Amino acid sequence: MIRALLKKQLLELGAAFVRSSKTGKRRSRAGAFGYALLFAVLMLLVMLSFGSMALPLAVTLVPQGLDWLYFVLMELSALTVSVLASAFTSYGHLFRCRDNQQLLALPIPPGAIFAVRCGGVYLTGLIYLLLAWVPSVVCYALAAPRPGGALLAALPVALALAGVSMVLAVLLGWAVALLNRRAQHKSLVTVVGTLLFLAVYYAAFCWVSNAVEALAVDAVQAGATAGRVAAPLHLLGLAAVGNVPALLLLLALAAACMVFCGKVLAKPYLRLLTLEPGRAKAEYRAKTQKKQPPRRALLRRELLHLGACPMWLLNCALSSLLLPVLGVAVLWKAAALRAFTAAYPPESLPMLVCGMVCAIAAMNFITAPSVSLEGGTLWLLQSLPVAPQQVLRVKVELQLLLTLPGAWFCAGCAMAVLCIPAGQGLLVLAVLAAFVWLTAQLGLALGLCLPNLHWVSEAAVVKRSAASMLAMFGGWLLAGGVLFLPLTLLDYAVPPLAAQGACLAALLGLDLLLHRWLCTRGAARFAALH
Repeated sequence: MIRALLKKQLLELGAAFVRSSKTGKRRSRAGAFGYALLFAVLMLLVMLSFGSMALPLAVTLVPQGLDWLYFVLMELSALTVSVLASAFTSYGHLFRCRDNQQLLALPIPPGAIFAVRCGGVYLTGLIYLLLAWVPSVVCYALAAPRPGGALLAALPVALALAGVSMVLAVLLGWAVALLNRRAQHKSLVTVVGTLLFLAVYYAAFCWVSNAVEALAVDAVQAGATAGRVAAPLHLLGLAAVGNVPALLLLLALAAACMVFCGKVLAKPYLRLLTLEPGRAKAEYRAKTQKKQPPRRALLRRELLHLGACPMWLLNCALSSLLLPVLGVAVLWKAAALRAFTAAYPPESLPMLVCGMVCAIAAMNFITAPSVSLEGGTLWLLQSLPVAPQQVLRVKVELQLLLTLPGAWFCAGCAMAVLCIPAGQGLLVLAVLAAFVWLTAQLGLALGLCLPNLHWVSEAAVVKRSAASMLAMFGGWLLAGGVLFLPLTLLDYAVPPLAAQGACLAALLGLDLLLHRWLCTRGAARFAALH
């Protein structure tokens, strides 16, 4: 029984290599080989990037006898990568699998299901951990005169760290399950939790960067201080160096943590496994619906659809949060911004502000996956008594509504700090409006030309679709044009207002062309999709 469950778990982990998440169909041999080759190349690039970070540390610390400190830094880095990478999938692996009902109908104890799924989380964390751990050991072998002990201890330490990573990832997935148990708005909980997690990660990253800088200034003193203050970290480093008692103690502690986690969480696993998170009992009551104009009703529908899809919201609308935050940061760091821009000509500052804000606003590509995300319910939109042009226009308006106010606020804060004249400031706001309109229409046009209505996972449409990728990179390319076209005209002695006016005219021309295409051929494509 356990062997069959383990085989099933391994097949699930490798399913991406043999089955496409876009269509749900089995890949051909050539497609599977190409996907595996691409995965191997990406993993190699990640390992090389970690190696470029580990080698300078090894060259600095190992000759000074701080082998243990080097391994502590690299172990913490590998553990962080493993926890972050596996934490986002642990909740789905443990609680939201599609075969929950089938497994519970079989004579299999829930504890066995939990143990096998924890094994899947363990393997996932181990794979991500090795991406950082293998380059660390190789760099140590290049810098140390006698690396034999560390090479022998590398595999046991990796297995122990993967166990710790599994415990942390399982606890995080368990916390998400408990939150969703009482949450009525699961999407909101997911979005807020993810943003808080990213904020904590960024704060931890800044703290680690400052610690590494202090280490580079005086490695010996920093190592002595760390050894006195953090004895567990010293033990962790000694285990990686090859100290046998420390290694055995680390393995024992990791095994104890895994066993304790399994014993404590296995009992209530069945209750959470069968729980429908955030789903209250439906109560239907007759009530009179308020009559709304078609545009308002369609816009409300698009907003509710966006709010119900956390993946769409986090990946395609993150600039709606970043732009106001950056505006506040500009006001907070006003003196630093003035000092940074003091070397630039005053007439080029509006172009710089406009180009930077456009580059951030281009990270919003809400319209690109909006058509594909309709999926099997697209016929509902097509059957409504509204014109296809009106449906497409509302999708564009949604991106304008969520992007343009933040872009104006961020640009306004920057222009107030830099004391940009009002005339140029109004032109900057007009250029931003034309740019956001253009990127919204471009994303929708790409979504109509490259639709995927038969997806299996939302990630296939939001993250891995050609329309989303082209919309994002195309938006950045347009932002580069918004920045460099006026600056190039300034080099030819064109007045600043005329340079910005030329940029605005070019954007409006592209806007009108795309608007005409969407109202004619784009609407016809939308009506013919099935």
